[in-house]
Amino acid sequence: RGLQGQSSPGSDTGLSRGEQNSASMEANEEARSWLEELLRCSGTATVNNNFIQYLGVEELHQLNSGASPATWIEEFFEMGCAKIKVQAESPKDVIVHVLKAETMLCDVQKEFARGVKRVRNFLLQGKEVRENMKAYIYIEAEYAVTPCVTCLKICQTFFGIFPMQILPVVNAALMEVFELKKKQLGSSSPPRRMYHRIPAQFCSRLQDIGFQREYAPPSAPKYGEGIYFSGSVRGAVDLWREQSHQDVYQYYVEAKVLTGKSTPGKRDLIMPPPVGDDPLVRFDSLSGGTDISVIFNGHQALPECIIICGFTGFLQNPDTVRGCRKPVIV
Repeated sequence: RGLQGQSSPGSDTGLSRGEQNSASMEANEEARSWLEELLRCSGTATVNNNFIQYLGVEELHQLNSGASPATWIEEFFEMGCAKIKVQAESPKDVIVHVLKAETMLCDVQKEFARGVKRVRNFLLQGKEVRENMKAYIYIEAEYAVTPCVTCLKICQTFFGIFPMQILPVVNAALMEVFELKKKQLGSSSPPRRMYHRIPAQFCSRLQDIGFQREYAPPSAPKYGEGIYFSGSVRGAVDLWREQSHQDVYQYYVEAKVLTGKSTPGKRDLIMPPPVGDDPLVRFDSLSGGTDISVIFNGHQALPECIIICGFTGFLQNPDTVRGCRKPVIV
């Protein structure tokens, strides 16, 4: 996912359409939108995905193998995001190489997730963690309060988007490592409730392995190369405004964030600076004014729910408004 291309409504790709079968209505619509955009491409398409950085020389060689002399494939980094641009005289060649790139990225992301889980399991050695906590049950009323408040904030503050569904994130291992990180930081201040926007393609990864900086850097990461959060929904909308065209829906994550000792951020910082002379003692996070916090360790944030938002056009069909009832764990 994360495809941008030059499209031509009448272009003939020579490829037939396929069927999508995903776990939810939203996932099906995102897949359909992505495929339609790809099939409409005329001669150029760009894949946006920060996991491109993990492709090795062998993978890039495989991507270029079989390419015709008129096909040009470029890997580059722009506005906080790694990209692969494919240009060819034949739209079919563009589609083939985009699909090859996406297949490689799926494999890279699976291996990345396995690595994160290995580290997490090492941290949780000796602790009892109930793994299979996800179930189709109603959440207790006290837990449902926060997502409902968020729904009201979005509805009242932003004309044009509204919450369609709330997906609570319940992952025992993520909760455990978050508590371990809280003890490690030793901060007396409670976690902050903050907001993050994530592309559709990473929603399932978030629920499985938590926050990673590769998911959704803002277009202008001027406070450091970390994981960004906003203290308000309005701030999250503004922070990721450049990504508003890439998905059918918008996905906002409400999370508890351990900011600990914070200091103002600067562009190009890959970790917080030292507190004093000891380079091993560093700040826990960076700040961008009063509203933005940047962390560099995903264990410092615990996702609580994903809020799927639609646009005013959906209001014409009331059947699409789902989830403003007591939410269900999915």
